[in-house]
Amino acid sequence: MMRRTATVIVRTSAIERCVTGVLLLGHTDAITGLIAGDQPRPPAWLVRVLGSRLLAQGLVEYTQPRRQVVLACAAVDAVHAASMVMAAITRPAYRRTAAVSAAEATMSAVLGGALTTRLPGENQRSVSHFLLVSPDRAVIAGR
Repeated sequence: MMRRTATVIVRTSAIERCVTGVLLLGHTDAITGLIAGDQPRPPAWLVRVLGSRLLAQGLVEYTQPRRQVVLACAAVDAVHAASMVMAAITRPAYRRTAAVSAAEATMSAVLGGALTTRLPGENQRSVSHFLLVSPDRAVIAGR
């Protein structure tokens, strides 16, 4: 995959993230109603916090589609996914909305992680290229 293609994928994903954020901010009840169905809806303020985060993250990814930025955003998504798994376990009433949120965040984290090696950045090598482990010590390479 060429770097340009990876950048286009990141920007397209960022647009989707921004749209989702705007929808969560502007149409909180309608969106949570679609997802929750007959289950209780999460508090509107909490959904708006998520919408704000998605909008901000999407704007950052769109304007700065670099390796370090996308990797940081993937880490945020992974933490969000883990928190939603915990919410689904500890709050059965919100299981459906937490599971949907966890699935979306997991897919986003996996996509971001997969694209990081194809994006421009200060350093294109993976962590394994920089840490060479010998039997007696770890040596930092690449300097």
